[in-house]
Amino acid sequence: MNGLTFVISGRLNEKDKSGITNAEQLTPVIVRNGGKVFTRDVAQAADADFILITSQRELEKDIKKINKPIAYAYRFKWPIISKQFVLAADNDKVLPDIHNYKLKLNNLDSAPTNSLAHARVICDLSRENVH
Repeated sequence: MNGLTFVISGRLNEKDKSGITNAEQLTPVIVRNGGKVFTRDVAQAADADFILITSQRELEKDIKKINKPIAYAYRFKWPIISKQFVLAADNDKVLPDIHNYKLKLNNLDSAPTNSLAHARVICDLSRENVH
């Protein structure tokens, strides 16, 4: 996972044998495999290239209860995947195909256009106008 930076959001309580249900438990697995975990405010990292780890259950919450990191990941088109990606990489010692671990975004895709998930990304104009 060298060179990959992850954001972990929400509960990771899919039914599996790992017992990993939160960021505190998943972070050491990522770090020991060479990855990084971003723990600051994702709103300050709009131009970053992250992979968001969450559960399908988190994505299916009422759209008003979707947390900010998930909404930002959706808006910035970061891959949104399950923890199984990290567990497979840890187990097999090779990076699996990320597409096999992407979660379904139906709830976010069908969210009202006035929701946080679809809010327009505001860029810092002072950075854009520097020549």
